[in-house]
Amino acid sequence: MRRATYLSACLLLCPFLRFAQAQQGAPRHAPPGVKEVGVQRRMSTVSPIAVFPVEGTPDWQVLTDDSVWVTNSPKNTVHRLDVKTNTVAAVVGVGKQPCSGLAAGFGSIWVPNCGDKTLSRIDTKTNKVVATLPYGPADSEGGIATSTDSVWMLTDKKGVLTRIDPASNTAVAQVQVPPGSFSCVLGEDGAVWISSTENNLVSRVDPKTNMVTDKIAVGPEPRFLTAGGGSIWTLNQGDGTISRVDVTARKRITNIEVGIPGTGGEIAFGEGYVWATLFEIPISQIDPATNKVVHQWFGPGGDSIRAGFGTVWLSNLSQGTLWRIHPNQLEAGVAVGSLPETWRTGGPDCSTLPEWQVHEYNPDFYILRESGCTHFEKPFLYLIFGSDKALLEDTGAGQVDTSSVVMDVIAQWAKRNKKDSVPLIVMHSHGHGDHIAGDAQFIDKPNIQFVAAAVPEIQKSFGIERWPTDIGHVDLGARTLDVIPIPGHHEASVALYDRATGILLTGDSFYPGRLYVSDFPAFIASNQRLVDFVRDKSVAHILGTHVEQARTPFVDYPRGTAYQPDEHALQLSSGDLLELNEALRKLNGKPNRIVLRDVSIVPR
Repeated sequence: MRRATYLSACLLLCPFLRFAQAQQGAPRHAPPGVKEVGVQRRMSTVSPIAVFPVEGTPDWQVLTDDSVWVTNSPKNTVHRLDVKTNTVAAVVGVGKQPCSGLAAGFGSIWVPNCGDKTLSRIDTKTNKVVATLPYGPADSEGGIATSTDSVWMLTDKKGVLTRIDPASNTAVAQVQVPPGSFSCVLGEDGAVWISSTENNLVSRVDPKTNMVTDKIAVGPEPRFLTAGGGSIWTLNQGDGTISRVDVTARKRITNIEVGIPGTGGEIAFGEGYVWATLFEIPISQIDPATNKVVHQWFGPGGDSIRAGFGTVWLSNLSQGTLWRIHPNQLEAGVAVGSLPETWRTGGPDCSTLPEWQVHEYNPDFYILRESGCTHFEKPFLYLIFGSDKALLEDTGAGQVDTSSVVMDVIAQWAKRNKKDSVPLIVMHSHGHGDHIAGDAQFIDKPNIQFVAAAVPEIQKSFGIERWPTDIGHVDLGARTLDVIPIPGHHEASVALYDRATGILLTGDSFYPGRLYVSDFPAFIASNQRLVDFVRDKSVAHILGTHVEQARTPFVDYPRGTAYQPDEHALQLSSGDLLELNEALRKLNGKPNRIVLRDVSIVPR
């Protein structure tokens, strides 16, 4: 976890300094990760099954029988998350600046507080603090543990492990351990294991004698610990390795190359794997059977991680959220591609802009954007290739030559893939004029299957028996697209999910801008079906057919704007979709305007 290790003054300013540095980008080298083929993936391919908003900096976690608990240092709170309903069940005020881990035991959650050097005890039945103990953590980056009869916490950097009796809420022993020890965990052998960051050691403390029985050399600067698989695992901040110590033999088995050095981070054992997190590499998955990293995800997010209840729980400190991730999301692999940092819009000099911007996301997936100089709507079209066929979604707006640019891309693809011809399916995200203007260029043309933007035509072409609850499919040859009816913006609105890339195409029903809704109940139901659909899918990006939003949150360009020099990125995430779904749910069916950071709802 990212703790108060940047400056000693952070003992006074933490976590506000820490959060500001996370936002502004404190100087640090990007972690290298693991370079083996097939290991690295992108966080954008991960679609959480739930996103918990935790205003502030969600950080340390602990799991109990029915809940996940997470600290929020700027707010001096601990949030209780209900794993059955995926909602925040309670927010509990604790001491100043909770830090250095969470522990569960004796019907309580134990919360170290850096700001006032105390230990809060929360009753899990009442969600209230029932005691505040005068014991503070040795460091903001550390840990706390419970055994069968005690609470254990490092309370002095000189090397003091304090044993607390939960019956009396008082310290009953202080164990001398190596200096610079900050984290502890209960091992499967019943002993308390300590990491000494300053001495590159893991120490074993016998609770029966309150004595150190073993000191074991591990990787450089071990900090965080977890227990499982008959072992103690340390995340070593010095070189980004993970050391594995056998609790029976009391020996280090191996150092695992993970490539996540630096301050912060966290480690956990659960669901059959070891999990580690660090800013910029939010998830590393280690198989204890092979002692190797099997997958590693790069991108924004992370700082605390736990695994339980059949899912992975990831605190995104800088983003102010906690993600619940199904393991299926982490197993799924998708073909990657790239998106431009900016798109051409409609100026400032239209004489220099072509009618179309053609972008190759990857060799089999193309995005075409119509120029705002041609039509202010500037729609995005999508051209996707399988081994046997291609599919074009939408045909453009206004007086535009769509067929020429589409056929040119198809010809180039066919030449590269040594094809004489490529049959083309032309379909639509929906039936509004700025998406069907070029239809006449494709109707009744050879080698083209044209599907009109009408419900009966869509049902017939893609095998959708019951509209809108059934899902259709289109096979392009070794590539299947799912066709998901989503009426609400238009009666014939559909979304497309490309299994090969994990891209979800949502038309005018979800994009960065104003989402116009003609049938509010249908739109709400459609959005829920999309959320349900992606719950166990890998979603790399959600791409709509317009951008009206500016990069500045909550700001959009007025209707009719052709030139948008500071427009929002095209892509949205499944987290954004979940946020919209939650906002719609709170309306209780009333068709009201919604304004979110990246999208807004406009009832018609």
